[in-house]
Amino acid sequence: MPKVVGHGVLVVGDAAQLVNAIHREGSNLAMTSGRLAAETIIKAKEYNDFSENTLDHYRVKLMDSFVGQDMKKYKNATHYFDQYPQYFEQYIPLLNRAASQMFTVDGQSKWEKQKKIWRELGSTGEKFKLARDMFRAWRVVK
Repeated sequence: MPKVVGHGVLVVGDAAQLVNAIHREGSNLAMTSGRLAAETIIKAKEYNDFSENTLDHYRVKLMDSFVGQDMKKYKNATHYFDQYPQYFEQYIPLLNRAASQMFTVDGQSKWEKQKKIWRELGSTGEKFKLARDMFRAWRVVK
């Protein structure tokens, strides 16, 4: 996130880079930042003080809100997943195939489907790699 407060200036929404690419969201972040900015401007108008110090109340409220918490939580996620394309190239399709198998009514028991999915994960080494990658992804977004 860039600096969101200056003397006489508040930066909101996309201009403040309030986008969560992992969850493909931004409208809710933009609206909330706009509301928090408006509340701050109302207070600043009451005091007739639009200094950076007074307007910094917006930054504090923003960072204390779910917007700031989400930005902190996912700050490294995009860079991490850009470095490791297997998450999107291999793991998402794998998850889609597994879900499709589990939800298809074909007369097979869930146990049989689970065994088939387990086999499709590959060798023991590939399963360990998958487990390691899932643990790393969890650490990035925890």
